[in-house]
Amino acid sequence: KEEDKILDFCGGQGRHSLELARRGYKDLTVLDYSKFLINRGKEEAKKKKLNIKFVRADARSPKLKKESFSVVFMIGNCLGYFLDKRENLKILKSAYRLLKNKGKFLVDIPNQDYLKKRFKPISIHQADKKTLVIRKRVLKDNTIRVREIVISKTRLIRDTLYCQLLYDLKELKNILRKIDFQKITSYTFLTSSEKDLGLMSSRIFVRALK
Repeated sequence: KEEDKILDFCGGQGRHSLELARRGYKDLTVLDYSKFLINRGKEEAKKKKLNIKFVRADARSPKLKKESFSVVFMIGNCLGYFLDKRENLKILKSAYRLLKNKGKFLVDIPNQDYLKKRFKPISIHQADKKTLVIRKRVLKDNTIRVREIVISKTRLIRDTLYCQLLYDLKELKNILRKIDFQKITSYTFLTSSEKDLGLMSSRIFVRALK
């Protein structure tokens, strides 16, 4: 509902919240640990004259009032950046704590089976006429490590390293049940884009109630 109090958890610059605000949702909060991304989101919201609250905090122990949100969502590779599963569990427990009774939770994860079957150690694609994206990947057990290089015709734009722990659907559902989430459902999304979207190519969305 447009009046729901919504938390974009580990939301980066809040690109999902920016779109929700544009569509008329009125009570949006974005939480992320990155000061750079939070400031970038604030600037974007101000430029577009959208009313969104941005909070810089550690999602494992956010200093927000418990049971204060009707909806908490984590979309776009938010879960799995800690290779220690106990740290990822803290984030999911925080989401549960921040939800009101009967509140809704939504999280997405890479489709592990799809990624493993179609794994490419290297990919190159043209993001636009001026930008080339090169990704070098190493997959070991349930962890994927990626070096992403973005270059233009004249310069190196970005050279970053990141890794992500991959959860399978059964494991994630069991974790959510142990936290005490209820009515857990899921569905799979497969992009129709011909571009190499890496971990975003096929996603599993999991919904649950507190």
